Amino acid sequence: MDEKSSRPRQNYIKAAEKAKKSRKRRKHTQSKSESNQKQSATSTTSEDDDFEIPGYYYDRVKKKYFKILAYQHSHSANAITQKKLKIKQDEEKRQSFLVIDRKHNKIQGALSKNIVYHVNDRQLKGLSEEKPTLIKSMMQNWKMRGKQRVSSSVDGEGEYSRLEHPLFMLASPSGHHLMCVWSLTTSVVQRMQMLKVEEKQQSVSESLPIKVKPHGVAILQASNKVTDLCWGGGGGEDPLNSILYTTICMLGTGSSMALIRCLDSDSYNSMQCVDFNLGFKSAWTCAWDQTNKRFSIGSDKASYLMDVETRYMLEFKTKSRVYTQLFSSQTKQVLFSGTALGVWIHDLRSRSVDPVTKYHHKSCVSGLYLKQDENYLITSEFSGKIRLWDMRMNKCVCKYSGNSNGYTKLPFYVDESLGILHTVGQDSYTRIWDLQSTELMRTIAPPYTPSIDTIPRVLYSDSWGGIHGNYGFIMGAKDKIQYYGM
Repeated sequence: MDEKSSRPRQNYIKAAEKAKKSRKRRKHTQSKSESNQKQSATSTTSEDDDFEIPGYYYDRVKKKYFKILAYQHSHSANAITQKKLKIKQDEEKRQSFLVIDRKHNKIQGALSKNIVYHVNDRQLKGLSEEKPTLIKSMMQNWKMRGKQRVSSSVDGEGEYSRLEHPLFMLASPSGHHLMCVWSLTTSVVQRMQMLKVEEKQQSVSESLPIKVKPHGVAILQASNKVTDLCWGGGGGEDPLNSILYTTICMLGTGSSMALIRCLDSDSYNSMQCVDFNLGFKSAWTCAWDQTNKRFSIGSDKASYLMDVETRYMLEFKTKSRVYTQLFSSQTKQVLFSGTALGVWIHDLRSRSVDPVTKYHHKSCVSGLYLKQDENYLITSEFSGKIRLWDMRMNKCVCKYSGNSNGYTKLPFYVDESLGILHTVGQDSYTRIWDLQSTELMRTIAPPYTPSIDTIPRVLYSDSWGGIHGNYGFIMGAKDKIQYYGM
């Protein structure tokens, strides 16, 4: 009986020893493979170090050395310069991002568009805990769903119809219209054109069934350069049917202007126009106050508040150039000015022209957004930093890291209902953050080789074409409009 009872125990010990030996063999093979990978990686890096010669570039395909020229402009097509090497590196980085996106798009996510529709529905409270996870899954599953070339609305315009790239792009709150300022390929003239977003017949592969077409009157800005624009300035049933924009003279001898145009008109003669001559004051930005029918202008060392009906103008000191402005969303009695020294906040009900509060920044402030509760202010800088400020404590509470910028005024956009913040960096990559956790959820590569002259303009809406549930991004790149969605 003892021998029979001890046999199962011996068998168990032998099986355990075999399993232990097999685990040791697996660990040994894994460590061996890892060491081989490290050796291969170190060998490749050592090869790179061996091939690298200061002042020369080694082409592994042609197996030849090319001298890196100091000057950027060369008559030879085969000349290697730092600029060409930078373009090549940027293109390789973009292609690697596109390969990762293609691999990710093959994996079908479990999130459907019907769930995304309910995530943004405030009446549904059961998904409040799962909402951040669902939004992150939605952003990671978005991809380009279509594109179209933007054509001129009027035939026979010649060189003025050859669009190059959008310099500004705004979306109306209803999602029906896009306001664009385009540069032209063969002229220094800027073209302002409103695009109408319409629903089109949906195919099987499309989840964002929209299209755009030119609408209304186009304006050509020849001698003056558009510096900023915003919706507003109109009256009647739809106060946001007009555009307020500022211009500065490109020749240096003309006056800066603030103009209100209703681009929804059928012809140029019937278009409503209101002009404000600012003289030799520089106009870098503007903001519209629909409640009090007034607007603000950001200049070199001051912010100007002008009443539309009386044309009475007030000056508020800023001591540096103003790059962006914003009115408080509820009272409209507080003016935020993003300057080279930080954010200056003026109380418009006070008789004093000095700011009541200052938020200091090390770099120029290029963007502002005030949350709906008016307790938090989001700012962006020329250095690429995006900060969230608690206005009750007057301090920065969190940062959105990962953005790329150096010296360009680039806007950012916030959708509080979905809880996202997105912007396009100076490297032309679109980045999307979670508004609450500040997590970088998605990075979208540009559809072409990055360039400082062709940074895309990206806008988000949950009701493109006026249809609730049409979620997605619209990207303006060169003369094309691209659509990103589920």
